[in-house]
Amino acid sequence: MKRLLALLLCAVMLFSVLGAEVWAAGDTLTVYAKSGGRRSVAVGDTFTYSYALKLTGIYDLDRVRLDVVFDEECLEFVSVEYPSFRTGDAAETVKDGVLHMEKSAITNGSALSQSISDIITVTFRARRAGTTYIRTLPQRIEVETNKESDIYLIENYRPNAARDAFYSTY
Repeated sequence: MKRLLALLLCAVMLFSVLGAEVWAAGDTLTVYAKSGGRRSVAVGDTFTYSYALKLTGIYDLDRVRLDVVFDEECLEFVSVEYPSFRTGDAAETVKDGVLHMEKSAITNGSALSQSISDIITVTFRARRAGTTYIRTLPQRIEVETNKESDIYLIENYRPNAARDAFYSTY
């Protein structure tokens, strides 16, 4: 009888520790970013995803065009903000799990030089439990060294292929 009670007590303790995690996992969505970041979100809750950029010199940032790719079955797009830029026009379209964003930033490059700045912050709502991914694909970034200089275009940026790039992403 003592063995049965001890076994029952062990089963209850094991279930209380592991069972809660298994049940909780049924209500959460795990979101992975290409950078290696991971976040667990309860279904129905909102969370933000940010894309940051650091200029490696003193350049004026004129225009940014990028896509944020996400799974529409798992994530619902809520809103987008540009925390580092108060001026300039912005245009966004959301279609088939892609948020296409164009922002004419026109900012003083010295404010962004050597510091990490959030270019875009997107808010999503978790639709269902499981695992999903978010990727940011920069298409075009325009920078210039000063107002009279030529505009440098950086298209189809790949972090591992552009060692001398004007910027890096996080």
